[in-house]
Amino acid sequence: MSNYQDIINDTKESLRLKKNELQAVKNLLLLADAQIDKYDILIRNIDDSALPLIREVNDSIEEVKAAYDARISAGCRNSLSWELEKSKKVKGILGLLEEYQLQTFTVKNNPDTTESIPFVGIKYYQSPSDRDYGANIIAEFVGDVSYGSTGIVVTSEGGVPSDAQIGDVITDDVDSPSIFSITNLPTIVSIGTTQVLGITTTLVGGISTGSTIFASFEDVGVSTSVNLGSIIERTGIVTASIVGFGTTTVETTFYDVTGIFTTGIVTATALFLSTSSTGYADNAPFTVYDLQTKPLIGLSTSANSGDVGAVFTIIRQEEVKRKKKDFTKSPHAPLRISVVKSSSIGAGHSASFDESGDPDEKVTWNPNKSYYDPVDEKIVNPEPNVGAGKVTYNVGNFSWPTRVSCTPSGPYGSLVCTSSYASEGTSISVGGTDISASTGTTSTSPQNPSNSLCNQLDSAITEKVNLYNSIRSKNVPKIKGLIAASRTLRTQRYQKQTYAWSLLQAQDSIQNDIIDLEDGIDDLEKIDFSEFDV
Repeated sequence: MSNYQDIINDTKESLRLKKNELQAVKNLLLLADAQIDKYDILIRNIDDSALPLIREVNDSIEEVKAAYDARISAGCRNSLSWELEKSKKVKGILGLLEEYQLQTFTVKNNPDTTESIPFVGIKYYQSPSDRDYGANIIAEFVGDVSYGSTGIVVTSEGGVPSDAQIGDVITDDVDSPSIFSITNLPTIVSIGTTQVLGITTTLVGGISTGSTIFASFEDVGVSTSVNLGSIIERTGIVTASIVGFGTTTVETTFYDVTGIFTTGIVTATALFLSTSSTGYADNAPFTVYDLQTKPLIGLSTSANSGDVGAVFTIIRQEEVKRKKKDFTKSPHAPLRISVVKSSSIGAGHSASFDESGDPDEKVTWNPNKSYYDPVDEKIVNPEPNVGAGKVTYNVGNFSWPTRVSCTPSGPYGSLVCTSSYASEGTSISVGGTDISASTGTTSTSPQNPSNSLCNQLDSAITEKVNLYNSIRSKNVPKIKGLIAASRTLRTQRYQKQTYAWSLLQAQDSIQNDIIDLEDGIDDLEKIDFSEFDV
Protein backbone atom coordinates (compact mmCIF):
# COMPACT_ATOMS: atom_id res chain seq x y z
CA MET A 1 0.00 0.00 0.00
CA SER A 2 1.31 3.46 -0.88
CA ASN A 3 2.35 5.99 1.70
CA TYR A 4 -0.29 8.55 0.69
CA GLN A 5 -3.01 5.91 0.97
CA ASP A 6 -1.78 5.08 4.45
CA ILE A 7 -2.08 8.78 5.33
CA ILE A 8 -5.62 8.92 3.96
CA ASN A 9 -6.57 5.81 5.92
CA ASP A 10 -5.01 7.20 9.10
CA THR A 11 -6.96 10.44 8.64
CA LYS A 12 -10.21 8.48 8.14
CA GLU A 13 -9.46 6.53 11.30
CA SER A 14 -8.90 9.79 13.18
CA LEU A 15 -12.26 10.96 11.85
CA ARG A 16 -13.93 7.77 13.05
CA LEU A 17 -12.44 8.17 16.52
CA LYS A 18 -13.49 11.83 16.65
CA LYS A 19 -17.06 10.90 15.82
CA ASN A 20 -17.03 8.30 18.58
CA GLU A 21 -15.60 10.92 20.94
CA LEU A 22 -18.33 13.35 19.93
CA GLN A 23 -21.03 10.80 20.65
CA ALA A 24 -19.52 10.08 24.07
CA VAL A 25 -19.50 13.78 24.96
CA LYS A 26 -23.11 14.10 23.79
CA ASN A 27 -24.08 11.24 26.08
CA LEU A 28 -22.30 12.90 29.03
CA LEU A 29 -24.08 16.16 28.26
CA LEU A 30 -27.40 14.35 28.13
CA LEU A 31 -26.79 12.85 31.59
CA ALA A 32 -25.66 16.19 33.00
CA ASP A 33 -28.79 17.84 31.62
CA ALA A 34 -30.95 15.15 33.24
CA GLN A 35 -29.34 15.93 36.62
CA ILE A 36 -29.95 19.64 36.14
CA ASP A 37 -33.59 18.94 35.33
CA LYS A 38 -34.07 17.50 38.85
CA TYR A 39 -32.98 20.80 40.36
CA ASP A 40 -35.11 22.66 37.83
CA ILE A 41 -38.26 20.91 39.05
CA LEU A 42 -37.65 21.77 42.71
CA ILE A 43 -36.63 25.37 42.06
CA ARG A 44 -39.56 25.94 39.70
CA ASN A 45 -41.99 24.54 42.29
CA ILE A 46 -40.57 26.82 45.01
CA ASP A 47 -40.80 29.89 42.75
CA ASP A 48 -44.30 28.86 41.73
CA SER A 49 -45.31 28.78 45.42
CA ALA A 50 -43.96 32.29 45.95
CA LEU A 51 -45.73 33.89 42.99
CA PRO A 52 -49.29 33.82 44.47
CA LEU A 53 -47.98 35.49 47.64
CA ILE A 54 -46.23 38.11 45.52
CA ARG A 55 -49.35 38.69 43.41
CA GLU A 56 -51.49 39.16 46.55
CA VAL A 57 -49.17 41.90 47.84
CA ASN A 58 -48.89 43.60 44.46
CA ASP A 59 -52.64 43.41 43.83
CA SER A 60 -53.25 45.19 47.14
CA ILE A 61 -50.83 47.92 46.00
CA GLU A 62 -52.85 48.33 42.81
CA GLU A 63 -55.97 48.74 44.97
CA VAL A 64 -54.29 51.58 46.86
CA LYS A 65 -53.56 53.30 43.56
CA ALA A 66 -57.16 52.75 42.38
CA ALA A 67 -58.50 54.35 45.57
CA TYR A 68 -56.35 57.46 45.11
CA ASP A 69 -57.24 57.62 41.40
CA ALA A 70 -60.96 57.45 42.26
CA ARG A 71 -60.61 60.49 44.53
CA ILE A 72 -58.89 62.43 41.76
CA SER A 73 -61.49 61.36 39.16
CA ALA A 74 -64.35 62.48 41.41
CA GLY A 75 -62.85 65.95 41.67
CA CYS A 76 -62.20 65.77 45.42
CA ARG A 77 -58.51 66.45 44.76
CA ASN A 78 -56.50 67.77 41.81
CA SER A 79 -53.49 66.00 40.29
CA LEU A 80 -52.46 68.59 37.69
CA SER A 81 -50.23 71.66 37.68
CA TRP A 82 -48.64 74.11 35.29
CA GLU A 83 -45.09 72.94 34.47
CA LEU A 84 -42.47 75.09 32.75
CA GLU A 85 -41.33 73.34 29.56
CA LYS A 86 -39.27 75.97 27.76
CA SER A 87 -37.79 79.35 28.55
CA LYS A 88 -35.95 81.46 26.00
CA LYS A 89 -35.17 85.02 25.05
CA VAL A 90 -36.69 86.43 21.84
CA LYS A 91 -35.92 89.61 19.95
CA GLY A 92 -38.28 92.54 20.07
CA ILE A 93 -40.94 93.14 17.41
CA LEU A 94 -40.30 95.22 14.26
CA GLY A 95 -36.54 95.15 14.62
CA LEU A 96 -36.41 96.63 18.14
CA LEU A 97 -33.34 95.53 20.08
CA GLU A 98 -35.12 94.65 23.31
CA GLU A 99 -35.13 91.01 24.36
CA TYR A 100 -38.08 89.37 26.05
CA GLN A 101 -38.30 86.20 28.13
CA LEU A 102 -40.75 83.78 26.49
CA GLN A 103 -41.86 80.83 28.62
CA THR A 104 -43.97 77.86 27.58
CA PHE A 105 -46.09 76.16 30.26
CA THR A 106 -48.01 72.90 29.91
CA VAL A 107 -50.53 71.26 32.24
CA LYS A 108 -49.06 67.98 33.43
CA ASN A 109 -49.34 65.51 36.29
CA ASN A 110 -48.09 67.31 39.40
CA PRO A 111 -44.80 65.68 40.53
CA ASP A 112 -44.98 67.39 43.93
CA THR A 113 -48.15 65.47 44.89
CA THR A 114 -47.06 62.15 43.35
CA GLU A 115 -46.23 59.16 45.57
CA SER A 116 -45.26 55.56 44.85
CA ILE A 117 -45.21 52.12 46.47
CA PRO A 118 -42.65 49.52 45.30
CA PHE A 119 -43.88 46.16 44.11
CA VAL A 120 -42.31 43.03 45.63
CA GLY A 121 -40.69 40.29 43.58
CA ILE A 122 -37.86 37.78 43.14
CA LYS A 123 -34.92 39.35 41.33
CA TYR A 124 -32.66 36.89 39.54
CA TYR A 125 -29.32 36.84 37.72
CA GLN A 126 -29.07 34.35 34.87
CA SER A 127 -25.70 33.41 33.37
CA PRO A 128 -25.27 31.89 29.88
CA SER A 129 -24.73 28.49 31.49
CA ASP A 130 -28.17 28.67 33.17
CA ARG A 131 -30.00 27.23 30.19
CA ASP A 132 -31.72 24.16 28.81
CA TYR A 133 -29.04 21.91 27.33
CA GLY A 134 -31.56 19.98 25.31
CA ALA A 135 -31.92 22.93 22.92
CA ASN A 136 -29.36 24.56 20.67
CA ILE A 137 -29.66 28.21 21.68
CA ILE A 138 -27.62 30.41 19.35
CA ALA A 139 -27.94 33.94 20.77
CA GLU A 140 -30.21 36.52 22.38
CA PHE A 141 -30.99 40.01 21.18
CA VAL A 142 -33.31 42.91 22.01
CA GLY A 143 -35.85 44.20 19.49
CA ASP A 144 -39.22 45.80 18.77
CA VAL A 145 -42.13 44.04 17.07
CA SER A 146 -45.68 45.15 16.22
CA TYR A 147 -48.89 43.10 16.28
CA GLY A 148 -49.32 41.27 12.96
CA SER A 149 -45.80 42.16 11.83
CA THR A 150 -43.46 39.69 10.13
CA GLY A 151 -40.32 41.57 11.08
CA ILE A 152 -38.35 42.38 14.24
CA VAL A 153 -36.46 45.68 14.40
CA VAL A 154 -33.21 44.84 16.23
CA THR A 155 -32.22 47.44 18.86
CA SER A 156 -29.38 45.51 20.55
CA GLU A 157 -25.94 47.07 20.55
CA GLY A 158 -24.10 45.36 17.71
CA GLY A 159 -27.26 44.62 15.70
CA VAL A 160 -28.23 41.15 14.51
CA PRO A 161 -26.20 38.42 16.31
CA SER A 162 -23.39 37.24 14.03
CA ASP A 163 -24.38 33.58 14.46
CA ALA A 164 -27.96 34.12 13.24
CA GLN A 165 -28.81 32.28 10.02
CA ILE A 166 -31.72 31.86 7.64
CA GLY A 167 -33.91 29.05 8.97
CA ASP A 168 -33.16 29.67 12.66
CA VAL A 169 -36.17 29.75 15.00
CA ILE A 170 -37.12 32.91 16.95
CA THR A 171 -38.96 32.94 20.28
CA ASP A 172 -39.66 35.69 22.81
CA ASP A 173 -39.43 33.24 25.72
CA VAL A 174 -37.93 29.75 25.77
CA ASP A 175 -40.40 28.48 28.38
CA SER A 176 -43.65 30.22 27.50
CA PRO A 177 -43.79 32.42 24.37
CA SER A 178 -46.45 35.11 24.29
CA ILE A 179 -45.58 37.24 21.26
CA PHE A 180 -45.43 34.17 19.01
CA SER A 181 -47.51 30.99 19.05
CA ILE A 182 -45.73 28.11 20.76
CA THR A 183 -47.07 25.73 18.10
CA ASN A 184 -45.95 27.91 15.20
CA LEU A 185 -42.73 29.68 16.11
CA PRO A 186 -41.34 31.78 13.24
CA THR A 187 -38.11 31.09 11.38
CA ILE A 188 -35.73 33.68 9.99
CA VAL A 189 -36.42 34.22 6.28
CA SER A 190 -34.30 37.35 5.76
CA ILE A 191 -31.75 39.59 7.47
CA GLY A 192 -31.56 43.21 6.32
CA THR A 193 -32.38 46.76 7.36
CA THR A 194 -35.42 49.00 7.62
CA GLN A 195 -36.15 52.64 8.33
CA VAL A 196 -38.04 53.64 11.45
CA LEU A 197 -39.19 57.00 12.76
CA GLY A 198 -37.43 58.28 15.86
CA ILE A 199 -38.62 61.38 17.78
CA THR A 200 -35.84 63.99 17.90
CA THR A 201 -37.45 67.18 19.25
CA THR A 202 -40.58 69.31 19.61
CA LEU A 203 -40.97 72.74 18.00
CA VAL A 204 -43.51 75.40 18.96
CA GLY A 205 -44.81 77.40 16.02
CA GLY A 206 -47.65 77.83 13.56
CA ILE A 207 -48.89 77.17 10.06
CA SER A 208 -51.88 78.34 8.03
CA THR A 209 -54.36 76.08 6.29
CA GLY A 210 -53.08 75.15 2.83
CA SER A 211 -49.59 76.53 3.54
CA THR A 212 -46.26 74.72 3.13
CA ILE A 213 -44.41 77.12 5.46
CA PHE A 214 -44.06 76.38 9.18
CA ALA A 215 -43.07 79.46 11.22
CA SER A 216 -41.04 79.21 14.43
CA PHE A 217 -39.04 81.64 16.58
CA GLU A 218 -36.47 78.91 17.31
CA ASP A 219 -33.16 78.66 15.42
CA VAL A 220 -34.08 75.28 13.99
CA GLY A 221 -32.02 75.71 10.83
CA VAL A 222 -28.75 75.25 12.70
CA SER A 223 -30.00 72.60 15.12
CA THR A 224 -28.59 69.10 14.73
CA SER A 225 -31.96 67.66 15.81
CA VAL A 226 -33.84 69.14 12.83
CA ASN A 227 -32.48 68.26 9.39
CA LEU A 228 -33.52 68.30 5.77
CA GLY A 229 -35.66 65.22 5.26
CA SER A 230 -36.91 65.18 8.87
CA ILE A 231 -40.64 64.63 9.34
CA ILE A 232 -42.70 67.30 11.14
CA GLU A 233 -46.16 66.40 12.39
CA ARG A 234 -49.14 67.64 14.35
CA THR A 235 -52.21 65.41 14.31
CA GLY A 236 -54.98 66.83 12.16
CA ILE A 237 -52.80 69.68 10.90
CA VAL A 238 -49.85 68.40 8.84
CA THR A 239 -47.46 65.51 8.29
CA ALA A 240 -44.67 66.45 5.89
CA SER A 241 -40.96 66.28 5.15
CA ILE A 242 -38.75 69.31 5.74
CA VAL A 243 -37.35 70.35 2.34
CA GLY A 244 -35.70 73.65 3.24
CA PHE A 245 -34.99 76.39 5.78
CA GLY A 246 -35.40 80.15 5.51
CA THR A 247 -37.31 83.04 6.99
CA THR A 248 -40.89 84.24 6.84
CA THR A 249 -42.95 87.10 8.19
CA VAL A 250 -45.75 86.66 10.70
CA GLU A 251 -48.44 89.17 11.62
CA THR A 252 -49.00 89.36 15.36
CA THR A 253 -50.43 91.70 18.02
CA PHE A 254 -48.31 93.23 20.76
CA TYR A 255 -47.76 96.27 22.99
CA ASP A 256 -45.20 98.66 21.55
CA VAL A 257 -42.71 100.66 23.61
CA THR A 258 -45.30 103.36 24.25
CA GLY A 259 -47.74 100.84 25.72
CA ILE A 260 -50.19 100.89 22.81
CA PHE A 261 -51.67 97.54 21.72
CA THR A 262 -50.97 97.25 18.00
CA THR A 263 -50.47 94.82 15.13
CA GLY A 264 -47.16 94.33 13.36
CA ILE A 265 -45.03 92.04 11.26
CA VAL A 266 -42.19 89.98 12.74
CA THR A 267 -39.56 87.84 11.05
CA ALA A 268 -39.49 84.15 12.03
CA THR A 269 -37.54 81.05 11.05
CA ALA A 270 -39.33 79.16 8.28
CA LEU A 271 -39.39 75.42 7.59
CA PHE A 272 -40.44 74.69 4.02
CA LEU A 273 -42.54 71.52 3.86
CA SER A 274 -43.21 68.92 1.18
CA THR A 275 -46.98 68.84 1.82
CA SER A 276 -49.56 71.56 2.43
CA SER A 277 -51.21 71.88 5.81
CA THR A 278 -54.81 70.69 6.13
CA GLY A 279 -55.50 72.79 9.21
CA TYR A 280 -54.48 75.90 11.15
CA ALA A 281 -52.35 76.01 14.30
CA ASP A 282 -50.66 78.91 16.09
CA ASN A 283 -48.12 78.74 18.90
CA ALA A 284 -48.64 74.98 19.13
CA PRO A 285 -46.19 72.08 19.66
CA PHE A 286 -45.18 70.06 16.57
CA THR A 287 -43.20 66.80 16.74
CA VAL A 288 -40.11 66.31 14.58
CA TYR A 289 -38.98 62.80 13.58
CA ASP A 290 -35.89 61.53 11.81
CA LEU A 291 -35.74 58.36 9.72
CA GLN A 292 -33.27 55.95 11.30
CA THR A 293 -31.86 52.82 9.68
CA LYS A 294 -32.13 49.74 11.93
CA PRO A 295 -31.32 46.04 11.40
CA LEU A 296 -34.38 43.95 10.53
CA ILE A 297 -34.99 40.21 10.91
CA GLY A 298 -37.72 38.95 8.57
CA LEU A 299 -39.97 36.19 9.92
CA SER A 300 -41.98 33.37 8.39
CA THR A 301 -45.03 34.03 10.60
CA SER A 302 -46.57 37.16 12.12
CA ALA A 303 -46.56 38.27 15.76
CA ASN A 304 -49.61 37.65 17.95
CA SER A 305 -48.87 40.79 19.99
CA GLY A 306 -46.47 43.72 20.00
CA ASP A 307 -43.66 44.64 22.38
CA VAL A 308 -40.88 47.22 22.63
CA GLY A 309 -37.46 46.26 24.00
CA ALA A 310 -38.35 42.57 24.17
CA VAL A 311 -35.62 39.93 24.56
CA PHE A 312 -35.69 37.35 21.76
CA THR A 313 -33.87 34.02 21.60
CA ILE A 314 -32.52 32.40 18.43
CA ILE A 315 -32.74 28.60 18.42
CA ARG A 316 -31.32 26.19 15.88
CA GLN A 317 -33.73 23.29 15.49
CA GLU A 318 -31.20 20.97 13.94
CA GLU A 319 -27.47 21.05 13.56
CA VAL A 320 -26.21 23.26 10.77
CA LYS A 321 -23.77 21.23 8.69
CA ARG A 322 -20.31 22.39 7.74
CA LYS A 323 -20.21 25.32 10.17
CA LYS A 324 -17.68 25.76 12.93
CA LYS A 325 -18.80 27.09 16.32
CA ASP A 326 -17.19 29.36 18.88
CA PHE A 327 -16.50 27.10 21.87
CA THR A 328 -14.65 29.79 23.88
CA LYS A 329 -17.64 31.81 25.13
CA SER A 330 -17.81 32.42 28.88
CA PRO A 331 -20.40 30.51 30.93
CA HIS A 332 -20.58 33.41 33.40
CA ALA A 333 -21.19 36.53 31.27
CA PRO A 334 -23.13 38.39 30.05
CA LEU A 335 -25.86 38.15 32.67
CA ARG A 336 -29.58 38.49 32.17
CA ILE A 337 -31.17 40.39 35.07
CA SER A 338 -34.93 40.37 35.61
CA VAL A 339 -37.75 39.44 38.00
CA VAL A 340 -39.33 35.98 38.18
CA LYS A 341 -42.66 35.78 36.35
CA SER A 342 -44.89 32.81 35.52
CA SER A 343 -42.99 32.44 32.24
CA SER A 344 -39.56 32.46 33.95
CA ILE A 345 -40.02 30.48 37.18
CA GLY A 346 -36.83 28.67 38.13
CA ALA A 347 -34.59 31.04 36.16
CA GLY A 348 -31.34 32.39 37.54
CA HIS A 349 -28.24 31.01 39.20
CA SER A 350 -28.93 33.43 42.07
CA ALA A 351 -32.11 35.08 43.35
CA SER A 352 -33.04 37.61 46.03
CA PHE A 353 -36.05 39.47 47.42
CA ASP A 354 -36.65 42.80 45.70
CA GLU A 355 -38.63 45.81 46.91
CA SER A 356 -36.40 48.50 45.38
CA GLY A 357 -38.96 50.09 43.06
CA ASP A 358 -36.47 49.86 40.19
CA PRO A 359 -37.94 49.27 36.69
CA ASP A 360 -39.39 45.84 35.93
CA GLU A 361 -37.27 44.98 32.88
CA LYS A 362 -35.22 42.25 31.28
CA VAL A 363 -31.69 43.52 30.70
CA THR A 364 -28.40 42.01 29.62
CA TRP A 365 -25.26 43.16 31.41
CA ASN A 366 -21.63 42.08 31.20
CA PRO A 367 -19.96 42.56 34.62
CA ASN A 368 -16.56 41.86 33.03
CA LYS A 369 -16.83 45.20 31.22
CA SER A 370 -17.58 47.14 34.39
CA TYR A 371 -14.77 49.13 36.01
CA TYR A 372 -14.01 52.32 37.90
CA ASP A 373 -12.61 55.20 35.85
CA PRO A 374 -10.38 57.25 38.17
CA VAL A 375 -10.23 60.15 35.70
CA ASP A 376 -13.99 60.66 35.43
CA GLU A 377 -14.48 59.26 38.95
CA LYS A 378 -17.36 57.00 37.95
CA ILE A 379 -18.23 53.37 37.24
CA VAL A 380 -18.14 52.53 33.54
CA ASN A 381 -20.88 50.08 32.50
CA PRO A 382 -22.52 49.94 35.96
CA GLU A 383 -25.06 47.29 36.80
CA PRO A 384 -28.48 48.38 35.43
CA ASN A 385 -31.20 49.18 37.93
CA VAL A 386 -33.70 46.33 37.69
CA GLY A 387 -36.43 45.48 40.16
CA ALA A 388 -40.08 44.52 40.50
CA GLY A 389 -41.24 48.02 39.55
CA LYS A 390 -43.55 50.31 41.45
CA VAL A 391 -47.00 51.83 41.29
CA THR A 392 -47.33 55.61 41.12
CA TYR A 393 -50.38 57.60 42.07
CA ASN A 394 -51.28 61.19 42.88
CA VAL A 395 -52.34 62.22 46.38
CA GLY A 396 -53.62 65.48 44.93
CA ASN A 397 -54.20 68.98 46.29
CA PHE A 398 -56.92 71.65 46.23
CA SER A 399 -55.43 73.90 43.54
CA TRP A 400 -56.79 73.32 40.02
CA PRO A 401 -54.90 74.91 37.07
CA THR A 402 -56.72 77.54 35.02
CA ARG A 403 -56.01 79.38 31.79
CA VAL A 404 -56.37 83.16 32.04
CA SER A 405 -57.30 84.76 28.69
CA CYS A 406 -57.16 88.54 28.21
CA THR A 407 -58.46 90.70 25.39
CA PRO A 408 -58.19 94.49 24.92
CA SER A 409 -61.37 96.50 25.43
CA GLY A 410 -62.31 100.14 25.19
CA PRO A 411 -60.57 103.07 23.51
CA TYR A 412 -57.45 102.77 25.66
CA GLY A 413 -56.93 99.05 25.16
CA SER A 414 -57.57 98.05 28.76
CA LEU A 415 -57.57 94.27 29.27
CA VAL A 416 -60.59 92.18 30.14
CA CYS A 417 -59.52 88.78 31.52
CA THR A 418 -61.47 85.58 32.04
CA SER A 419 -60.31 82.22 33.39
CA SER A 420 -61.25 78.65 32.50
CA TYR A 421 -60.17 75.23 33.73
CA ALA A 422 -57.07 73.95 31.93
CA SER A 423 -57.08 70.25 31.09
CA GLU A 424 -54.00 68.01 30.91
CA GLY A 425 -51.91 68.81 27.86
CA THR A 426 -53.00 72.44 27.63
CA SER A 427 -50.00 74.54 26.59
CA ILE A 428 -49.54 78.31 26.50
CA SER A 429 -46.67 80.74 26.01
CA VAL A 430 -46.27 83.56 28.50
CA GLY A 431 -44.06 86.63 28.26
CA GLY A 432 -42.59 88.69 25.45
CA THR A 433 -45.01 91.15 23.92
CA ASP A 434 -48.00 88.79 24.05
CA ILE A 435 -49.96 89.08 27.30
CA SER A 436 -53.20 87.61 25.96
CA ALA A 437 -52.82 84.42 28.04
CA SER A 438 -51.36 83.45 31.41
CA THR A 439 -51.45 80.65 33.95
CA GLY A 440 -53.64 80.58 37.02
CA THR A 441 -55.18 78.35 39.70
CA THR A 442 -58.46 78.01 41.56
CA SER A 443 -59.47 76.20 44.75
CA THR A 444 -62.84 75.23 43.28
CA SER A 445 -63.13 71.79 41.68
CA PRO A 446 -64.71 71.68 38.21
CA GLN A 447 -66.86 68.69 39.30
CA ASN A 448 -67.86 70.35 42.61
CA PRO A 449 -68.35 66.99 44.44
CA SER A 450 -70.25 66.76 47.72
CA ASN A 451 -68.44 66.56 51.05
CA SER A 452 -70.04 63.20 51.79
CA LEU A 453 -68.68 61.69 48.57
CA CYS A 454 -65.17 62.98 49.26
CA ASN A 455 -65.31 61.68 52.83
CA GLN A 456 -66.27 58.23 51.54
CA LEU A 457 -63.34 58.24 49.10
CA ASP A 458 -60.95 59.34 51.87
CA SER A 459 -62.14 56.41 53.99
CA ALA A 460 -61.68 54.02 51.06
CA ILE A 461 -58.04 55.12 50.74
CA THR A 462 -57.43 54.48 54.44
CA GLU A 463 -59.04 51.05 54.15
CA LYS A 464 -56.92 50.02 51.13
CA VAL A 465 -53.68 51.27 52.71
CA ASN A 466 -54.39 49.30 55.89
CA LEU A 467 -55.20 46.18 53.83
CA TYR A 468 -51.91 46.51 51.91
CA ASN A 469 -49.90 46.84 55.13
CA SER A 470 -51.62 43.79 56.59
CA ILE A 471 -51.04 41.58 53.51
CA ARG A 472 -47.44 42.74 53.18
CA SER A 473 -46.67 41.95 56.83
CA LYS A 474 -48.13 38.46 56.39
CA ASN A 475 -46.69 37.51 52.99
CA VAL A 476 -43.21 39.06 52.78
CA PRO A 477 -41.65 36.78 55.47
CA LYS A 478 -43.05 33.75 53.62
CA ILE A 479 -41.67 34.99 50.29
CA LYS A 480 -38.23 35.54 51.79
CA GLY A 481 -38.34 32.06 53.33
CA LEU A 482 -39.08 30.45 49.96
CA ILE A 483 -36.24 32.39 48.32
CA ALA A 484 -33.88 31.16 51.02
CA ALA A 485 -35.07 27.60 50.40
CA SER A 486 -34.13 27.82 46.72
CA ARG A 487 -30.78 29.57 47.30
CA THR A 488 -28.76 26.40 48.00
CA LEU A 489 -30.50 24.54 45.18
CA ARG A 490 -29.64 27.32 42.73
CA THR A 491 -26.00 27.31 43.86
CA GLN A 492 -25.67 23.54 43.38
CA ARG A 493 -27.47 23.65 40.04
CA TYR A 494 -25.10 26.40 38.88
CA GLN A 495 -22.12 24.13 39.58
CA LYS A 496 -23.67 21.38 37.47
CA GLN A 497 -24.56 23.86 34.74
CA THR A 498 -20.94 25.02 34.61
CA TYR A 499 -19.91 21.38 34.10
CA ALA A 500 -22.55 20.96 31.39
CA TRP A 501 -21.25 24.13 29.72
CA SER A 502 -17.76 22.62 29.60
CA LEU A 503 -19.22 19.53 27.90
CA LEU A 504 -20.99 21.78 25.42
CA GLN A 505 -17.71 23.53 24.68
CA ALA A 506 -16.03 20.13 24.20
CA GLN A 507 -18.83 19.05 21.89
CA ASP A 508 -18.42 22.15 19.72
CA SER A 509 -14.62 21.81 19.69
CA ILE A 510 -14.80 18.18 18.57
CA GLN A 511 -17.37 19.10 15.92
CA ASN A 512 -14.95 21.70 14.57
CA ASP A 513 -12.19 19.02 14.43
CA ILE A 514 -14.53 16.69 12.51
CA ILE A 515 -15.20 19.42 9.94
CA ASP A 516 -11.44 19.94 9.50
CA LEU A 517 -10.81 16.20 9.09
CA GLU A 518 -13.64 15.79 6.55
CA ASP A 519 -12.31 18.74 4.54
CA GLY A 520 -8.79 17.28 4.74
CA ILE A 521 -9.89 13.88 3.46
CA ASP A 522 -11.76 15.51 0.61
CA ASP A 523 -8.63 17.46 -0.40
CA LEU A 524 -6.34 14.42 -0.15
CA GLU A 525 -8.60 12.26 -2.33
CA LYS A 526 -8.72 14.89 -5.08
CA ILE A 527 -4.94 14.78 -5.65
CA ASP A 528 -2.91 11.99 -7.27
CA PHE A 529 0.15 11.53 -5.04
CA SER A 530 1.54 8.56 -7.01
CA GLU A 531 4.30 10.58 -8.69
CA PHE A 532 5.49 11.75 -5.26
CA ASP A 533 5.21 8.35 -3.56
CA VAL A 534 8.63 6.91 -4.54
